[in-house]
Amino acid sequence: MRLPSFAAALLAAVALPSVASAQQTASGQISCVLELYTSQGCSSCPPADQLLKSYLGRDDVLALSLNVDIWDRLGWPDTLAKHQFTERQRQYARSRGDGNVYTPQTVINGMAHAVGSDRAEIDQMIKATDAKKRSMAVALTFRPETGGLTLDAPAWLNASAAAVDATLWLVKFTPRIEVVIGRGENAGRTIAYHNVVRDLTAVGSWRGSAKSTALSRAALDGCTVGTCAVLLQQGGTGSILGAAWVPALAGI
Repeated sequence: MRLPSFAAALLAAVALPSVASAQQTASGQISCVLELYTSQGCSSCPPADQLLKSYLGRDDVLALSLNVDIWDRLGWPDTLAKHQFTERQRQYARSRGDGNVYTPQTVINGMAHAVGSDRAEIDQMIKATDAKKRSMAVALTFRPETGGLTLDAPAWLNASAAAVDATLWLVKFTPRIEVVIGRGENAGRTIAYHNVVRDLTAVGSWRGSAKSTALSRAALDGCTVGTCAVLLQQGGTGSILGAAWVPALAGI
């Protein structure tokens, strides 16, 4: 479901066990981040919402659903949407320089986009961005501290890269939410949304040198196994350089 041309011109699972298994891997690293921009008011989105669920079984993939409010005017205000996510999707289009904003849209590793219901296109973009992501990869690790965690980002080993100005995002999500749609294009349908992002907060920055960032227990409130991750991203909506599951908070 694409934005009207004039609007575009203005813009330059329940699969918790699988997610938890990723949490239990030795490194906790995530090699691919998928962000599905979806809307309850978009008739084209339910197949994409269902497809996203299929990626939750991959331990190396963080698949997120970000509901946007661009179709609320069609008669059904999206109950999961945040305008922050609408702006994030628009900023991605500006960062890429292509101006493409639509639903359902999947952003892959912060670098490319694909129609959210097209598995072949998404998988192609995963492969296309994988080599670049590996060449720039930053391994994020956690250390338990009294009252919280310390997130360590090492010095960047990408000698050929220019100076970097990256953002550390803490993302919190709910594994599965069912919504009964009362009006609009999906009226009468009950749709399941997976890994629904409820909070996306910048918790620090990174400029290529080794850096440690303290995350207090208050900042990590609501994080349980498989429901929180950290992203390291050029700018705020550029290439994702690193991602990791937030470990269990027991004992801190």
